[in-house]
Amino acid sequence: MSRDGFLDLLRRLDGSRTIEDLERETGLDGEVVREVVEPAVERGLIDEGAAPAFSPGTAALARLEGLLNHLLEDLVLTGPFWRRILERPQRLHPNVFFGFGLENWFLLSRESGLGSAVRALAEDADLREALADFDRRGRRHDDVAVRAFRSLGATRGDL
Repeated sequence: MSRDGFLDLLRRLDGSRTIEDLERETGLDGEVVREVVEPAVERGLIDEGAAPAFSPGTAALARLEGLLNHLLEDLVLTGPFWRRILERPQRLHPNVFFGFGLENWFLLSRESGLGSAVRALAEDADLREALADFDRRGRRHDDVAVRAFRSLGATRGDL
């Protein structure tokens, strides 16, 4: 499915359409539509063919977090990279851990801005405040990674 096709499908997930409606309106194959819609319905993220019940923003975020944790366990942690890290870390080359540390530093150094796009569009004041609080608490988490790399002689500038 193309990016535009996927975005078109997501825009139509307003609770008023069935899978058949979505297939007809988007021109996508029914199996493709089901591959996107059914897991979201199973996880309570959308209600197929019905007006969605009100859900506070924090409850929707909690369901989404649960889905992401489930996908992490099913798709990522079962892969060969993570299996080796979790089962036999002593057999891995040290550069694997250095690279992993760099990747984490990169994400942590940008963590405080991750919620800004959602916060700007969120209509729920409690959700906006929760995201702002997350950003405040997340500031400088990257310092932990910088301190770890300092023992290897790397500075923040090097990273």
